[in-house]
Amino acid sequence: TGPHGESTLSYARLFARFVPLDVSELNHLLLVLQTNLFTIDECSIGIYASACLIEHSCRPNARVSVAGPGALLSVHATRRIAVSESVSFSYIDEEDWLARAPAQQRRARLHRELGFYCQCSACRLEEGIECESSQSSS
Repeated sequence: TGPHGESTLSYARLFARFVPLDVSELNHLLLVLQTNLFTIDECSIGIYASACLIEHSCRPNARVSVAGPGALLSVHATRRIAVSESVSFSYIDEEDWLARAPAQQRRARLHRELGFYCQCSACRLEEGIECESSQSSS
């Protein structure tokens, strides 16, 4: 969603008039771009090739930040990361109430705003617990 509440799809419809892509292709590209952008300051954004390789998780093991005069990207572990575990950060700001909301609500926003259905281990675990509890109560 844009700064004035515009959806990515409305931007795609606007830009599709000027580029040789259909609205759904352009919407997908804008969602991917939006997912991989980092705020540098109130007037600047950046895209970092290395950060694009880090997975999203609703229960991340790292935090990504951009700071300093060169707008350097830093990745800091927030807990011990096992050798077999992927480094992950959350696309949901940790200050946002949604970071602590149930998986269904997190998934709905991630799908609406970033165009993907979250399959992180936290969401799958909650989904499994929810499925088990609904099956045992029936």
